Amino acid sequence: MIKKRDADDEGVPPGPLRLASPCDPDARWAAKGEDLFWTGYKVHLTETCDTPAEAEAGVPAAPNLITDVFTTDATVPGVKATPLVQQRLAAG
Repeated sequence: MIKKRDADDEGVPPGPLRLASPCDPDARWAAKGEDLFWTGYKVHLTETCDTPAEAEAGVPAAPNLITDVFTTDATVPGVKATPLVQQRLAAG
């Protein structure tokens, strides 16, 4: 059973536990800055890039390609997702 908590008496649960959508109980609310708000998830993309030596040598830039996609709750900051992404890359 879902019941609304009174913030003054019972407090509000932390973001990762707070229900944001009755249609998707795993979706969470997040914000970036003061103007961007959403309910849902975050996607973390890994892409190829030129090495500094290639950029300095004037080698024509190859297009960046997405090599991995990692989806998390909207409450997970990018800095906490980075080690998980790096572990996935190392595992191959």
